[in-house]
Amino acid sequence: MSRRKLDARQFAPEILPYLLVNLCQRAAALGVPPVRLCAGLGVDLAELKRGVLVSNRQAWRMIRRALQLSGRADLGFEVGVGQDLASFGLLGQVMAVASTLDEAITLGVRFHPAGGALLDIEARSDSAGITVELRPRLRDPQVVMFLLEEFLASVLELFRRELMQPLRLQALELSYPPPAHSERYAQILGCMPQFNAGRNAFFIHATALKQPLPKSNPALFETLKDQLEQHARQGVLDTVAAVKRLLGRGAAAPQSVAQLAQALDLSARTLRRRLEEADTSFRALHNQVRAEQAQALLEQGVTVAEAGRRLGFSDIRTFRRAFKRWQGQSPSEVRKPG
Repeated sequence: MSRRKLDARQFAPEILPYLLVNLCQRAAALGVPPVRLCAGLGVDLAELKRGVLVSNRQAWRMIRRALQLSGRADLGFEVGVGQDLASFGLLGQVMAVASTLDEAITLGVRFHPAGGALLDIEARSDSAGITVELRPRLRDPQVVMFLLEEFLASVLELFRRELMQPLRLQALELSYPPPAHSERYAQILGCMPQFNAGRNAFFIHATALKQPLPKSNPALFETLKDQLEQHARQGVLDTVAAVKRLLGRGAAAPQSVAQLAQALDLSARTLRRRLEEADTSFRALHNQVRAEQAQALLEQGVTVAEAGRRLGFSDIRTFRRAFKRWQGQSPSEVRKPG
């Protein structure tokens, strides 16, 4: 049987450690020393508190270990209900001074990586309200349940305690079967989920979204939002750099947005959105990479025909036209004699 190829993104240190700090603290209260959770991960609690970035894999390993050592299948709820504004970093501060529930939720979805989320989050709005879909990045059912329980409990706690505006879910769908502690869902989340659903998502009615938030501060909101956008811009630039690296692999390069998104462990929709935020597209980056490769080959003295062949052109005339379009010069004008 073929083994599933490991995704390099799972190993990239890109996750803010807010959740893991809270996990260590809650596990300690349950009798599990943080040193046991961190053993072999290359990071300790002191480093996590300083904000050292971790990978998805490191986070998943710590969560699995905490579930096993604590013996608490509902550990996600235990961690989530104990969080405060600091647990969301800069994102929590911005949400706290938003004008309305809608503004806070929309901002939270857009900038969810800044809160250390280990889920991919997307939202769709219409006249009825907003549907927020939560997409786990792995298949381990225990870790998936932990992540969803922790996220839902912590977000509802944030709105209840810090934003002083309870968040009421009109509907909640979860992809897994009812766990043994299913009664806690209604107690903590305020509604009973539809288990064994085809997705993980919740819905909030439009009337609730219009509710004003008591700590609203438009001037501070804009200032803090600018800081969030600067951080997000760096993330967008990182995505563009990753796309260009993949497209530079020659014959092994992804040939479509779908293939590229799969290689980056993103949905095609998320990838398109990130590229749009960077004012570019798959086609533009693909052409840019090919232009740079062609330029380098020609400057090395490679013949025009050979450069075109290496870039996948079967017809030298097509390559000449493409290069002229990319660079504003013909290949022969750029080529250095070998």
